[in-house]
Amino acid sequence: ETIALAELAVGEVGRIARVEDDDPAFLRYLDELGLVPGSVVHILDVAPFSGPITLQLEGAEGEKRMIGRPVAHALRVERVS
Repeated sequence: ETIALAELAVGEVGRIARVEDDDPAFLRYLDELGLVPGSVVHILDVAPFSGPITLQLEGAEGEKRMIGRPVAHALRVERVS
């Protein structure tokens, strides 16, 4: 079962299972960020009032990413324990 990345809370970890968008420009953007199926993300911060989500890619040497809620809703993840 997958959920939107936007549903993960601070401290949770998810593995990207699929992207619910087929716009080539959007998919290239996600690829540039490293947010592709199989990537594992750690949720570091969720800003209130529909603010951005800060996450860290596993194995990305501490690189953090900030994404907007629409992007986070398009990414389907599996929770990783």
